[in-house]
Amino acid sequence: MIQYAAIGAAAIGYGVSASLKKQYLTDTPWETVSGKMKALIWFTALLNPIFGGIMMYYMMHKQLPTIAKKANRITFIAFGIHIILSVLYFWVLLPQA
Repeated sequence: MIQYAAIGAAAIGYGVSASLKKQYLTDTPWETVSGKMKALIWFTALLNPIFGGIMMYYMMHKQLPTIAKKANRITFIAFGIHIILSVLYFWVLLPQA
């Protein structure tokens, strides 16, 4: 199951990166990115922060460095959310079951 999430996150990350590179030929501020693209970046980061984030950052870091930097920050936030949820699950919820 985890392999499918990694493949899905990488595919979505690739799609988001390719779409952003096609829409914005030069570096643009984060505020000008559409809400749909922002939602896809968050979704990719939450689905699998490692593979999705790597795919998004390294595809955009040369052409769109501002957006790539923001996507990288979102990925770190999503990774932190994953760690917090894992700690809650294993130390709080699992022992009660």
